[in-house]
Amino acid sequence: MRFFSTTEAAAVLNVDPSRVRMLCKLGRIETIKVGNTYGIAEDVLEEFATQERRPGRPARTPRNRQSSILPVEPNVFSSNP
Repeated sequence: MRFFSTTEAAAVLNVDPSRVRMLCKLGRIETIKVGNTYGIAEDVLEEFATQERRPGRPARTPRNRQSSILPVEPNVFSSNP
């Protein structure tokens, strides 16, 4: 069984090595870790490469935010008392 480094896997997947490291860290690619290096099995890499994925960044989910603009009472800034 052959193992790929993140740099080699990035070349196979046509992505940046930092993206492969992030996928490994998130557990999306099954790896073994030897010291500071991830090892990705050849069959695992082939399986991941053949998965159908949507291109681009995922859509943002709306957050339940309150407006950052605070209401101001009328005539607060007027110079007349």
